[in-house]
Amino acid sequence: MGGEAAPASATVSLKRVVGDGALVATVKSEAAPKTAHLEGRWVAAGRVAQQNATLKLRDGNKVWGVICGPCDKPAGVFLIEDGSLDGDAISFFIHHTERRNFMKGVITGNVMKFTWVREGRESEPGGEMTFIGPVR
Repeated sequence: MGGEAAPASATVSLKRVVGDGALVATVKSEAAPKTAHLEGRWVAAGRVAQQNATLKLRDGNKVWGVICGPCDKPAGVFLIEDGSLDGDAISFFIHHTERRNFMKGVITGNVMKFTWVREGRESEPGGEMTFIGPVR
C-alpha cells in the first residue's frame, strides 16, 4: 500500500560458545495487519429491552449488519447500513420502518460509545448508546 514504511531489518551475529564458526541471521520486522475488533455481536441496555447488534465489515471499512431489541418479534429487527469504520471512529444508519437513525461513535477496546439523531431531524435531540462486545 502506498505511504507505508519499509519493514525494518537487522543483522545479528551469534558467536558459538562450543565449537568453531559463527551464525549470522537477518531478522525482519513487519507490522501486524491492522484488524478492527468490530465483527461479532455487541450488546447494549435499551429503554425497553437489551439491544443486540451483529456487525460485519465488507471491503475493509464498510460496516453493515442487523440490530434488534426486543429480538423476539420480526418488528424489532432492523438493518444497519451505509456504515464506515475509520480507525476507531464508526458511523452507520439504523434503518427503521419509516425512518433512519444516524449513529456516530468511537470504539475503545471492547466499548463503542455512540450519539444518535434521527435522519432529517438533526436539530432535534437524539440520544446516546453504549455497546459492549464483540461477544463471540
